[in-house]
Amino acid sequence: MRVPHNFKDLTGLRFGKRLVLNRESTPVYRGKLGSSLWRVRCDCGKESVLATSNVKARTSCGCDSLDYAKRSGATRRSPIPHKIRANHGHRQRFFNLSPEQFQAMIDEQNNRCKICGEVFTRTPHVDHDHSCCSGPRSCGKCIRGLLCHSCNTGIGNLHDSIELLEKAIEYLKKESA
Repeated sequence: MRVPHNFKDLTGLRFGKRLVLNRESTPVYRGKLGSSLWRVRCDCGKESVLATSNVKARTSCGCDSLDYAKRSGATRRSPIPHKIRANHGHRQRFFNLSPEQFQAMIDEQNNRCKICGEVFTRTPHVDHDHSCCSGPRSCGKCIRGLLCHSCNTGIGNLHDSIELLEKAIEYLKKESA
């Protein structure tokens, strides 16, 4: 096997999550002497054969970026997770609410639901008066506050009706006693 004059044995060296196991006998021919191929094993257990430049350039087989992307929704194009970007866009389109305005509302409510007062454990829901604007989109002026999932679902299922809420209160008082 021919070896370039600047050859460096990478066997046993670690590059990020990859460990170089050994040099493969078949070189990739680039130039006169070619580039070496190396058998590497990632910490996740995946083995692969790579050229020297790829061994040094990449720190894993991709398992760490895939794992991070699955957990957080981040992509190569944006460090902001997809779910958060999607929520920002949704609030902008449907409630005319910028990310800064949304954060200001959270801070104003001390990160608590406007109805039950519980601390938000999930992204809060924007509550608005459905009778103000026709259609699913809001003008932005009829926003009442931020609610937890349970409170938003509760008043939504009762169609924002004060009469139905009063009947529900009476029912609970009567049946609980």
